[in-house]
Amino acid sequence: MTAQHEPSQGRAAYEALVAQPTYAERAGIRLADEPGPLWQVLVFSDLVSARIQADIAVTGARSLFEAGGDTPEGTAALSWQQRKDALVAGRYHHLADGTATRTGECADLVIQLYDGDLRHLAEAAGKRTGETRELLQRFPGIGPAGADAFCREAQAVWPFLRPFLDHRVM
Repeated sequence: MTAQHEPSQGRAAYEALVAQPTYAERAGIRLADEPGPLWQVLVFSDLVSARIQADIAVTGARSLFEAGGDTPEGTAALSWQQRKDALVAGRYHHLADGTATRTGECADLVIQLYDGDLRHLAEAAGKRTGETRELLQRFPGIGPAGADAFCREAQAVWPFLRPFLDHRVM
């Protein structure tokens, strides 16, 4: 005989889950359909998709944003050493060198390709999830896991991504 669950148990579990802050919120990202927050989600997606503890990605991202890397232009204005120092200050030690390089490259690409505004990426993708994921993966360091992380967060402000349920959510 299998155990039967009351619908209220499932609802309570769901409500407990959605009441938790997202990792992006923990990194200080106030998600909005605006250039700065969308950039921050891209950076965070790069950090969290590495083989590293999520809490370290949170503190690394927060530190980089506090150092001035909270927009593509701000990140591009930071030197490689400043980006690395900010990541290390946020406990993102192990991968700081490569991440400092990638965040600078990503900032340059967002500025060149999308005028510093990832909303133009959504337009270029025709506001389609698959195409959005493909365009995101053109950024250094953003693979399938990073694209999924971005879409999980961005669906809150980009309705065309909803519902985005990747294997991590499931």
